[in-house]
Amino acid sequence: MRWAQWGGLLLVGCAGARGAPGSGPTSAPSSAPAAIVELVGVAQNAKLGAVVTGTAHGDVYCRGVDAWPADLVGVEVRVRGRLQTTDAFAARVDADGAVSQGTAGGDVVLLECSYARAAPR
Repeated sequence: MRWAQWGGLLLVGCAGARGAPGSGPTSAPSSAPAAIVELVGVAQNAKLGAVVTGTAHGDVYCRGVDAWPADLVGVEVRVRGRLQTTDAFAARVDADGAVSQGTAGGDVVLLECSYARAAPR
């Protein structure tokens, strides 16, 4: 097997890691846009853009937000939007077996995402 294929297999295998055990979704969101939901989690920046970690749905990407403002990174935020899963960012394999960069698919996103710092508990 060529080295590029091995590297691709490693990339796809690692792309499936989504955090600590037990931090995954508690219920799977639909691939069709759902009703508006509100989630609370910690704001972090990732390659795909702004992400909220530790929500009831695992890591949720806030689509349309490239990065959190510096004062919100690592802070608990409340986000609101339409919850959806997507394979738009999944790694692809071309005819030669080369694997592109990407995720394992099934990424959870919030469309029409709005956010604010969460109120102290």
